[in-house]
Amino acid sequence: MVYLSNSCPCDFNRPPRNVHTEKPSVLSKKKDVADQLLRLFISHSANIYGVKFIVYNVHSLCHLAAECLDHGPADSFSAYPYENRLGMIKHSLKSGYEPLVQAANHDLEKKDSVIVLDIENNDVVTVPRKHHVLDELIDGRQFKYLKWRNIELKCNRKDSCFITHGGTVVMVTNIVKRGEEIFLIGYPFEHYENL
Repeated sequence: MVYLSNSCPCDFNRPPRNVHTEKPSVLSKKKDVADQLLRLFISHSANIYGVKFIVYNVHSLCHLAAECLDHGPADSFSAYPYENRLGMIKHSLKSGYEPLVQAANHDLEKKDSVIVLDIENNDVVTVPRKHHVLDELIDGRQFKYLKWRNIELKCNRKDSCFITHGGTVVMVTNIVKRGEEIFLIGYPFEHYENL
């Protein structure tokens, strides 16, 4: 609006007013004006864009002024938290096949996650995804993912390598938690060469 202030009428380039500071009688009048303007927008958009434009979301605009009067500003009762959660669920799906089963399994994986406190470093290590390797020599719960600070290790070819303090590169094949200890099972690289 600041950029357009020279070309806009003076009514448009005034500073925005805070609705929360208005008296209830003034808000009630503004609610009526807002309701009329929203309904006018809906009728004009139906004429301009066609009746198919008036879907559920556009129809809900005619109730918005009353909802704001009852519940406060629109952002205090919006559906964004629901939509964000829905987006996270959709992102966790691998395919369109049995999405409910996939979402339920993903939720179970989260509940099975284990958080281990690293007392010495005052840190938290999270191992959220359980799995099972049949021939594992170390007894304990097995996981395929570990998160510590900004480090993530996964039991896959892409995100499984790390360098020890001694300079050895290790490829993780399993993560085992026994008691309060976490063991990284893997193979050290035997040969190194520059690409």
